[in-house]
Amino acid sequence: MSGANGTLTKETKYKTIVQNFVNAWNAGDLGTAFSAWAPDIIHHSRLSDNKIEGIELSFDIFMRAFPNIHIKVNDMVAEGNKVVSFFTVTGTHVGEFMGKPATGKQISWSSVDISVFNEDDKVCEHWGLYDEMSIFSQVGLLPIEFLASMS
Repeated sequence: MSGANGTLTKETKYKTIVQNFVNAWNAGDLGTAFSAWAPDIIHHSRLSDNKIEGIELSFDIFMRAFPNIHIKVNDMVAEGNKVVSFFTVTGTHVGEFMGKPATGKQISWSSVDISVFNEDDKVCEHWGLYDEMSIFSQVGLLPIEFLASMS
């Protein structure tokens, strides 16, 4: 959507940046993907807040286990300097993941991401909330008895 003078609104610009991140990721161009992030980004996870080094370690773990990760954007909502995205992520389990050897299975999971932009139009804060239980169950990290008790 354009503003009154025909320029892109900040919200549209930020959604485009997130979409470009996804497109670069899906093309295997992680350098371009991560150029959307500020060097001092803070990534909030369930265990702690991470700087760029922690984020890179997390992505490295996933990329070794699921090197063909593909992100599909299902929806994006922007307000002010925040973009909330709902993704479906797919990948093939071809490398060790959390101690579990490769299964060769194609798996998928949902992710909700919140990106906060700074004045330089870089993501300075990020939350990635993904369906860990789905991943763990699909690669065989959870016993069937546990999953049965969750339904």
